[in-house]
Amino acid sequence: MTTNTVSQRRSKTRSFAALILFVNVVGLALGFVSGDPRLMLVKDSGVSSAVGIGVLVSVPAGRPMMTEALKPWLVKERADREAAWARLLRDSPAFRRAERVYGRGP
Repeated sequence: MTTNTVSQRRSKTRSFAALILFVNVVGLALGFVSGDPRLMLVKDSGVSSAVGIGVLVSVPAGRPMMTEALKPWLVKERADREAAWARLLRDSPAFRRAERVYGRGP
């Protein structure tokens, strides 16, 4: 893997991470603005719901966030693992089906 490829991969924003960051920032802002303990409890439910909805919406869009979250953890920027993932995605209907099921749930 070339240095250019690694730097491009690191600079790419992952949508799952961006969603989590956005939800946490909004939650913190609501906590500071309101200070109401009831809102803090509702906020936690809202955060979980927003993340769940974001993950579900990403599946029909063709870019499951759960795959985006899992792939870097499994591949670990190793060229051989990246090639194996790409090969499985290209050549294995069972792998594609499992990826879709994992991305949207059973």
